[in-house]
Amino acid sequence: MSSNKSQNLQLHLWEPEDNFLRTEFNANFAALDAAVKADRDAVKAEETARKSAVSSLQTSINAKASTTALNTAKTELTTKITAAQTAADAAKTTANAAWSANNRPYVMASIQFNRGTTQTVRLGFRPSFVILFGEAASALTGTSAASGSGVTIVINDTGFTFYVSSGNEGSMMGSRGAYLAWR
Repeated sequence: MSSNKSQNLQLHLWEPEDNFLRTEFNANFAALDAAVKADRDAVKAEETARKSAVSSLQTSINAKASTTALNTAKTELTTKITAAQTAADAAKTTANAAWSANNRPYVMASIQFNRGTTQTVRLGFRPSFVILFGEAASALTGTSAASGSGVTIVINDTGFTFYVSSGNEGSMMGSRGAYLAWR
């Protein structure tokens, strides 16, 4: 039987005069086995805790990176929306100016028809479409030249020219009429 025990694990220690008991050897091995198991369990618990901490930290870093990317995308989108709104506002301003009372998409005025003569109307733009109205005849064109009811219209870069044929038996001679020209 042992007369002493170790300080940490309380293992049996024998002096030269002590007798050996098998139960003491078995108790020593059981104590060593339990101590080794406890150390292994502690190491595993520490490894698990470290892995969990690293995973949590990685998740936090990823969330911050995602938040940064999201904020960057949000800023870029806001900039694009602002630019689009500015462009839309400018287009609206341009459209409003183009359709103002002083700058209509058409010009309309009265005109004196003189049979057998060529008359030129200067508009300052090339019309896309012209209609002439008179007491006895009318003519229209959406092309460069057209004729009808004895009236010929030719569109040019600054307006249009028209000719009332002298053979026109209508009352166009010296009559008043009107024209409508679209930009």
